[in-house]
Amino acid sequence: MRHTRRDLLRKASALSALALGASSTATAHSGHCDAPDWDSNATYSGGDQVVYDGALWTAEWWTQREPDADLGAWTREHDCDQDNEEPTASFTIDGRSPAPGETVSFDASASSDPDGSIASYEWDFDDGGSATGETVTHSFDAAGEYTVTLVVRDDEEAPATATKTVTVGEGSNVAPDATFTVDPAEPAPGETVSFDAADSSDSDGSLASFEWDFGDGATATGESVTHTYETADDYTVSLTVTDDDGASDSNDTTVTVSASGSDGGSCDGVDAWDADGTYSGGDQVTHDGDLWEASWWTSGDEPGASEYGPWENKGACGEDNETPTASFTTDASTPAPGEDITFDASASSDPDGSIASYEWDFGDGSTATGEMATHGYAEAGEYTVELTVTDDAGATDSTATTVSVSDADNPTQITIDSSIDGWLGVEPAAIEGERNPTISLTSGESYAFTYNNVDGIPHDLVIRNAAGEELLATERIGQDGQSRTLEFEATEEMVEYVCTVHPESMVGDLAIDGNAPPMAGLTVDTANPDPGQEVTFDASESSDSDGSIASYEWEFGDGSTATGETASHTYAEAGEYTVELTITDDGGASAVTRTDITVGSVNEGPTASFSVDPASPSPGEEATFDASESADPDGSIASYEWEFGDGSTATGETASHTYAEAGSYSVELTVTDDGGATATTTTTVQVGDGSDVTAETTLEEFYPAYDEDFNPEYTEGGVQGLLKNELNGDASEYGADVDAIQNNAGDGSMQLGSLGDRGLELVKQFDAAGVPRENNARIMPWVVGLPEETEPIPFNDGSGRDGGLTADAGPVSPDNDPSVLIQDAWPSGEQFDDDYLQPDRVEWSSGVSDSQYNNTDNPIIEATTEKVHPVTGENLGDGFTANAPVEATAELHGDGWLFDTSLIFENRTEVPLLIDGAIMWYVAPSKEATGLDQFSYDNAQRKNFSVGHPQRDVIEVALPDGAKPGPFEGTDAPLSAYGIRVTHHDNPYMYRVLYPNQKFSMTYGNVTGPSQYDWPVDDLVDVMLDTLHLEFRTQMDSLEQNTELVDALDMRNRYGN
Repeated sequence: MRHTRRDLLRKASALSALALGASSTATAHSGHCDAPDWDSNATYSGGDQVVYDGALWTAEWWTQREPDADLGAWTREHDCDQDNEEPTASFTIDGRSPAPGETVSFDASASSDPDGSIASYEWDFDDGGSATGETVTHSFDAAGEYTVTLVVRDDEEAPATATKTVTVGEGSNVAPDATFTVDPAEPAPGETVSFDAADSSDSDGSLASFEWDFGDGATATGESVTHTYETADDYTVSLTVTDDDGASDSNDTTVTVSASGSDGGSCDGVDAWDADGTYSGGDQVTHDGDLWEASWWTSGDEPGASEYGPWENKGACGEDNETPTASFTTDASTPAPGEDITFDASASSDPDGSIASYEWDFGDGSTATGEMATHGYAEAGEYTVELTVTDDAGATDSTATTVSVSDADNPTQITIDSSIDGWLGVEPAAIEGERNPTISLTSGESYAFTYNNVDGIPHDLVIRNAAGEELLATERIGQDGQSRTLEFEATEEMVEYVCTVHPESMVGDLAIDGNAPPMAGLTVDTANPDPGQEVTFDASESSDSDGSIASYEWEFGDGSTATGETASHTYAEAGEYTVELTITDDGGASAVTRTDITVGSVNEGPTASFSVDPASPSPGEEATFDASESADPDGSIASYEWEFGDGSTATGETASHTYAEAGSYSVELTVTDDGGATATTTTTVQVGDGSDVTAETTLEEFYPAYDEDFNPEYTEGGVQGLLKNELNGDASEYGADVDAIQNNAGDGSMQLGSLGDRGLELVKQFDAAGVPRENNARIMPWVVGLPEETEPIPFNDGSGRDGGLTADAGPVSPDNDPSVLIQDAWPSGEQFDDDYLQPDRVEWSSGVSDSQYNNTDNPIIEATTEKVHPVTGENLGDGFTANAPVEATAELHGDGWLFDTSLIFENRTEVPLLIDGAIMWYVAPSKEATGLDQFSYDNAQRKNFSVGHPQRDVIEVALPDGAKPGPFEGTDAPLSAYGIRVTHHDNPYMYRVLYPNQKFSMTYGNVTGPSQYDWPVDDLVDVMLDTLHLEFRTQMDSLEQNTELVDALDMRNRYGN
């Protein structure tokens, strides 16, 4: 949280009051602005106050000028809407342990108000008595402890409260007084905070103990303590002091831990603005709680008085300096002794300023300063190089890395070649041909293992320690001719090398100084003991080929350990434990082996299984779910929990449920056994398989609410109007009885057989696939004209071009159940949904040009520059993706120096898909213009189709050479990334639905041809498909498929037709 200077001062004041033993609360009020508004016809004298431009001003002398124009004559006091600062309540007691009837004096004169005065004092003595006034007296009739409360209110009625405890008793011990201070008052996370109770006291003895509660679960004791808070928050810190007679007193305060911390704001050490001062460009002052910097010479100009004045606001004084980030690189990874190494810290940065200094520590006693430094090491070894940067506000950051200096000009070369018999051969010839050869090394010597990939299979080379942990590794490589060299200095920790070879691995020992590592082996006298039963572990099978075993170390998996060739152990509780044995030979080499042991009986999990009767119920038909086939091998099933996929649940071995609508539902059963183990199984229940739909089924029987749910304004009375007005003109050619449809749809008596064989077939198909019957009924006017199969889409470039190169990809496996993609076939209450396609996010501007494709506000640019697909998050070129099982085809058509491109998609689902609002993203040749020439939706067997121009919903981003995918990386091929939202703004709704087996295409032409760039067209088609992502809407009113792409399209402000 960022605070203004006034915020910080107010909080500091509250903490100060609490440190004196008072807790306070306050309510914010508006500032003092009950002066008249400034009058241009009035004359003012020194001391007169006015309200002007939302602030209170005081005249310094006679003036008729407005406050903002004559800064010398007016002093700006404060904003009229600023909060009233709360008062502080505080009081003292002349006797903390009076006797019954003894008069006690209470004095609240220490209470204060930072921006006004205390208007009232109200006392509550906890015995029914009360009083008002700054100083009062009171006597308590009976012995006991009384909490005295003082409430003060300032001249703006803001209250503050303080409490103290008075102990009344005959000859009783006077209770101590707990008070403490906090430093710093507003720490940052991780900053050490000091708490000091030295001001606590005991009037008739001494303090015996101090107990702290820091509000985050931590506690401490002692007069002065420290504590660190890990996260930003408000914490209530409590101190309890106890005197030498056992009486105690407590006090608490709130510590605010904020990310900004308390290391000093950007105004530390900066003088306040002086109206009589003279300032040059770059001078800084504080004014009204902000830091200001002069842009040029100025005198008498008040910071903030004018928008175009000489002062630049650098932010609120309460904003702390942000820490810089230290970062550096070196130009040599394994230098030789005496070789100069360049260290470059130019990657270091400061988010709110600049780096003021760079300090280097090279790990050998040498140091340097500066953004870049050069250093050479005299001897071989590993050195930790540390860089510390300091920013212009004094904050620092450090980073370090290790530099390995090798003392061998030509280290031993051990070449690993993956081409020998599917395994690895190792040179020199003395060990060539062995499957897992042992390689002898000398500790402290430098070596280079060079791995050459000759089979194109990804491999890597790893060196491990005795525990199997990776010490060094090459990068994984998988192309012929690639190689990696692993340079290292041999140490006794290295015992093994591993090179992965598909589908196995080569594992060989590293014998340091000629010492071969030992072989670890262990046996257990019982693999399944009971809790409390002693188990004997024996490592006598371990061996060392060139020496002897020097030590045996056991870890039993429950925190216990042992040593020796044999060991015994008893497990207290049942469970699974992993026993680890580490042996070390007389040469210092180690080996590790492990085994698992099961103590006591372990509960075996149950098996969940159930049946459904009937398997495919109709809507409204009760289905029975039976889990009696579930079983538990070592006990019994304790509970059964059902989720029916429509929001309903049940319990019990058997359950009944009725689905209201047709569709596919995922039913989940979870069983729990008597040992607490669970098992889950899921199956899909198809409700409404279309078997209850026949040619004699009427529209009213199919969907009883047909008339009331459809849009009467458009349909002129419901389905009758819909079927009459939008009935496919070719319906009779496909067997539909047009007269029966138009005459009988209005009263619901139309039989579905009137749709013809093809129409009835599709209605039943969609019903079985789970399309809601409301939607199914809405699309009846168009399904009557859908053919059995679809013909290839003609290339709609308008010029009769044909030929070119075609590449196919798909079908794509869907990431979700196709039933999820069932669309609302008609938006309830509206004919078209252009409001979706042109959301009111930004206002139309006719002055926006296509050059804004590449402006810095475009959220697509960063992703494409980094070669990351902005929709899928994958690397560019990783392959065609879609949220529906569609098939994609890319086509190129050329005539010599220009060619056109086309992307064609075929619906491979059993349900309709909504085209409008779909988005796509892909890489193709640059067009550097707004419009795609044609968006076509066509079917050769259907006599009508639609053509649209989505130029209002296209964004093109030119790709940098280094960001181009596949074979075009680094080339000057003019490639762009296209983001498109598919639109049919002005066409009938019937063209906005893509039915099963139907296709639509996206075509654009007049792009740069072969004569201007020598395109490898095979690669170009591959890139178009490999970068393509297509995403259909799953709900009519949803904008949430990919908000980043949609936002980028909307940002272009191109919404006019």
